[in-house]
Amino acid sequence: MSIVIPAILTNSKQEFREYLSSVQSVATTIQIDIMDGEFVPSKSLMPREFFYEDFGSLKVEIHIMANFNNTRDIIESLKSFKACTRIIVHQEICENLEQLRQLVNLVKSINKEVAIAINPDTDIRDIGKVVKKIDGVQFMGVNPGFYGSPLQTQVYEKVKDFQNRYTMYEGDIAWDGAVNMDNIKTIKDLGVTRIAVGSAIFQSDNPALAYQELVAKI
Repeated sequence: MSIVIPAILTNSKQEFREYLSSVQSVATTIQIDIMDGEFVPSKSLMPREFFYEDFGSLKVEIHIMANFNNTRDIIESLKSFKACTRIIVHQEICENLEQLRQLVNLVKSINKEVAIAINPDTDIRDIGKVVKKIDGVQFMGVNPGFYGSPLQTQVYEKVKDFQNRYTMYEGDIAWDGAVNMDNIKTIKDLGVTRIAVGSAIFQSDNPALAYQELVAKI
């Protein structure tokens, strides 16, 4: 079964609260994007700025788009964030396999699920040594950092290649970026089980309705 996960990307507290409240009654899980302005050009709210919001029964996954040192600090800051069940880190911020293993182990040490995000141009072999230790792989369908970035359709084949190469992998396959009503069924049919959606939900006139329509599509 696949789930749709509203993805919040903003540097405004007011906008964050508006986005959160708009889907809180319909979604089960949300993704919050955290950006430091270094790994990607954009900056966003940091955990301390939304830590005490009322998430109700929502599960929260945190997608960190920051350099290696900032990513470590952000992971540490999420230790007591009870709503957070999963942390997503980027392979591209690691200079070597040891750094990637450090991040995976750090997330596990604070009792959160860990997923690795890979950008459209990243070789799936770059995460091969850790696939048995992680809970998810998140394929970026765009170059990350902004709402509304264009879809990189070559990632469809990357998802298929990953499944063919890592037949022993038991975690989730996730997708983030450029999802809309026209392509969500195609993405789901690739075997994707977690589909993060940003602009198609939060830049619509009715985010809750947009979410429900996307769910109905799959």
